[in-house]
Amino acid sequence: MKFTWPKYILLALAIILAQVLVLNHVAFQTYVNPYLYVFLICMLPFNTNKTLTLAIAFVVGFMVDVFSDTAGWHAGASVLAMFTRNVMINITKPLEGHEEGDGISVFSLGLSNYLIFTGIIVGIHHFYLFFIESFKWSSLFPSLLKGLFSSVFTLILMISFQYIFIQKKRRR
Repeated sequence: MKFTWPKYILLALAIILAQVLVLNHVAFQTYVNPYLYVFLICMLPFNTNKTLTLAIAFVVGFMVDVFSDTAGWHAGASVLAMFTRNVMINITKPLEGHEEGDGISVFSLGLSNYLIFTGIIVGIHHFYLFFIESFKWSSLFPSLLKGLFSSVFTLILMISFQYIFIQKKRRR
């Protein structure tokens, strides 16, 4: 998947709108809350400047906070997830390397590496978000359970989104 900033900005606006208008109102048995906007911080190219990635994570999280009235929870979770992303890139880089400007996707990493990469990032994002939401040690187990189920559902959404809307780069 070739990454371009104009496409990214349009995709970001579409996903953030979908998040605040639809996905924020989806809750299955109070344990599944999908946060597809995490896909935006996961998909940035491998070689994006670390300071820029942190700024993008903050802006994306802040935009969701503004529309969700959540006082910076999403911005904090997104920045923490971005710190994790920068570490995870070194662990899951494709063995054959990557082309300049390639965005991170299931097609550029392969399904297993993508699941490891995004699973850790999404998990950290969700566990932080749900724990800060309850902010009680007595709510630790329900927060962990909510984080686990929501992470799995978000990962399914992220992978489905890519297979449906993003064309696989043709190999020669």
